[in-house]
Amino acid sequence: MDASASSTDLHPPPVDAGGGGANTIEPEGALLVSSAPAATSGTLASLAETFPASWYELESVARLREGAREKSTSTVWSLTYRLTRGYFVANNLEMGGVAVATHVCRAPLVDSSGEPRLGAFCNKVLVLYRQKSEGKLGPYITTKAIAHCSERHQGTDVAAATAARAKTLAYKRQNVLLAGGGQAGASLSKLVGQGKFGGMVLNLKQKALCAQVKAEYDIFLLFFRHAIALKCEQAKGNAFAQAQHDGGTLQNRKKVQVQALQWMDPMNKRNHVVVFALSSLAAVSTLEEVSLPTTDQEDDLEGLSLDPPSMLFPVAAAHTDANVAKDYTLNLESSTRAKFTEVIATSIQDGAAGGVAGHLPLRLSEQEICNVHSASKIGAAALGFLVRSRMRTEIDPFPCGKKVCARILAVAKAFSHAKAREALARIAEKLPESPKLTLQVPLNGTRIAASHDLFLSVLRMSKALRIYFDAQDGPTRGIMLTDEEIADALVFEAILYIVSKTTTLAQDEHLFNGAILVLIKIMTLRALRADQLPCIDLNSPVMSAHPQRIMVPVSSMSACAQEAVTRAKLAAERRFAGNDSLELTGAPLKLNKRELLATILDVRTKGCRHVPQAQREQAFDLCLDELCTFTERCEDYDAAKAAAAAAARVGAVRQRSPSFADAAPSRSPRRRLGGVGPSEFLSPGVGSAADETDPWAHLQVEAAPALPSAACDSAEAAAAALVARRASIRVLARSQLIRWLKLEIDFRAEFPDERLPPTDDEAGEPIPLDIVKDLMRLPIGVLYNKMIAAAGSFALYGYIPLMASCSAGQIGALGAESFCERVLSAANLVLDEGNTCLKPTTVEMLVLLRINRDFMDFMRATYPHLSQQPFNVTVPDPADADGKAGGEA
Repeated sequence: MDASASSTDLHPPPVDAGGGGANTIEPEGALLVSSAPAATSGTLASLAETFPASWYELESVARLREGAREKSTSTVWSLTYRLTRGYFVANNLEMGGVAVATHVCRAPLVDSSGEPRLGAFCNKVLVLYRQKSEGKLGPYITTKAIAHCSERHQGTDVAAATAARAKTLAYKRQNVLLAGGGQAGASLSKLVGQGKFGGMVLNLKQKALCAQVKAEYDIFLLFFRHAIALKCEQAKGNAFAQAQHDGGTLQNRKKVQVQALQWMDPMNKRNHVVVFALSSLAAVSTLEEVSLPTTDQEDDLEGLSLDPPSMLFPVAAAHTDANVAKDYTLNLESSTRAKFTEVIATSIQDGAAGGVAGHLPLRLSEQEICNVHSASKIGAAALGFLVRSRMRTEIDPFPCGKKVCARILAVAKAFSHAKAREALARIAEKLPESPKLTLQVPLNGTRIAASHDLFLSVLRMSKALRIYFDAQDGPTRGIMLTDEEIADALVFEAILYIVSKTTTLAQDEHLFNGAILVLIKIMTLRALRADQLPCIDLNSPVMSAHPQRIMVPVSSMSACAQEAVTRAKLAAERRFAGNDSLELTGAPLKLNKRELLATILDVRTKGCRHVPQAQREQAFDLCLDELCTFTERCEDYDAAKAAAAAAARVGAVRQRSPSFADAAPSRSPRRRLGGVGPSEFLSPGVGSAADETDPWAHLQVEAAPALPSAACDSAEAAAAALVARRASIRVLARSQLIRWLKLEIDFRAEFPDERLPPTDDEAGEPIPLDIVKDLMRLPIGVLYNKMIAAAGSFALYGYIPLMASCSAGQIGALGAESFCERVLSAANLVLDEGNTCLKPTTVEMLVLLRINRDFMDFMRATYPHLSQQPFNVTVPDPADADGKAGGEA
């Protein structure tokens, strides 16, 4: 556009740079012209001469109108001023709704020494646009203003903040090849999606990046197979792991099945929970037995030194229980190179996929549902979010509960802007008993824990909220809860507090809490059925994150609160006690077989004092059957291993002496019986005075039976010998189990470094240890290792200590499949709404590497020789990483 093209052209006022020609305002785009009206060259124009005060907003006004709305970029408004209509009128501009110039940069210019030049300003005209919100014009978008300040004014706060963000981004780019991981790497996947690699930090082509991911995935497969092989060797042919799976739809609209595995480390150091496949199931009715990769996938598979799992192949299957089970089996066996029946003993899934367990060859064929989902539904039912219906008609609606929740949410949303939050914070500072915190607005509508955070934050700030709303006028004043609503909210929060332990136990998945969950569910049922509930004491002098609570009788509560308590009891009985009716029955906790076994095998809970007598006897019989089967398999495994070793030795010796085989002695299965005393630290308690509180006091140890003959001349004799052997094993196993149940362990002596309560209080009274508060976080695996290695331990307890980590009743089994849900969340981060330059197979590898990073770190530290990486650095094959195809990633 030329200056003479139109009489309405905008002529921005000039600024003389001094010592030369006029320094005109640089135009933004093609809407402005660079020609200036009359200006005296060589003179230093003042602010009033170049930009009259009426042509732009004052700094304070700009901050008030714009900076408060743009918290993250508020500093830009100290340099960028908004032009008023007077500026356009003075330049004969017909606006007509067209944004030609909106702001001007008033950053002072500096000379070569960095000193500001008196009266010299940038005067860069900027065109900023407003955000649209519900048909109204919102704050200005400051992207161009920030870019201008960062480029032209390096010494400003805006430029410094931009440089700091760029430094943080560069640091994250360095960790991309480690597949992210941890909170600091949460957005690394977005770098892959945006394809912004390059510069001094990371300069990889797409093929090189894919090769790096594949090389690291090779190491993962190596570690995974080695860990499973070690565990199979330790378990001696017994299944030991727990299967986990969950389906979901990613942000790129791709349906996947997350397939994971849980097992206890062979050294009992920790639990391992590893995802080994993200399987894509197509919507067809049958599952293909053999699935070949496409051409693109064959290119992706180049360079893998190990056979990849079937997750890398397009498997066609419908999302039915049978197909999901078969797909899980195929992927597990291809990933681990082990048979399904040698690895998986139990499985856990959400309620929608409960039928998958019936199609898996599990050691314990039962449907175990995720307890996090179940406990979350207890709270949802109590608040009225979950109702039962018949023929699309609600049977038990709870509008009163929904109203209280809506009122609480309205209070929290009233402080969604900074002005209200700052006013509330000033009030809280003047109240010593009131905390200073931000009210929590739930963003997750599927987990009741978010609603608990909402109730807890509002109730803790109730005094400050009361003062704030009393000072308001109009409709805002009516947002505050009434005294009756606060009383109901206290009851609702108490219910969510009771179920919170069950919903948050999954966060401690590295601990061995397979039997502790039973205790927590019993505690939840008892607390909900009690005549009093633990409500927050609003009159407490200190309102901490764990506020003081007082017991409030249910009979003194309002009708709405009492109905919420009844709904919580009914939902708890339905989820935990198997009560599907609409009436309370008071039924006891319903335990599955895995929970019964874990209760016996865990040294912290084997007393079973929290279990009713009928379930206690059921647990004893079930554990006895499992111990017999476990012992028989272990002996067969040892015998087969010894026979194979003997055959190998015979084959080596036959080359020298053919007659050696005839002289080789036969070996019978290993059986350690009497003759060895108990270890120093084990005190079985057999023969001592019976404890009146001991639920196993009536059990007596039987004499050890005679071993059957190993020689069998016929099939009938072999069958009779097998029956006699199993009978002998059962008698011996029963004696071992009784000794195990009578075993007494001094946890204070075994774990002196743990901060356990003292033996006696000041009055000399004994202090009992609480299993949940004191013993749950103990490194209990150390005790099992000590027990297995102790001299004479096998004669007393047989394979029971080994069963605790290598059987269907392993004490590390999880009570929830929330790990699989976190995998789906990680996949959505990597995919970044589907905008990625990596192929699906590479993205799946990246997801697996990210979520399994703790496992990789553990294996690298424990087995550093496996990966053959002296510097713990994954280096791909140069032939794979030096390709020219793909361009910049």
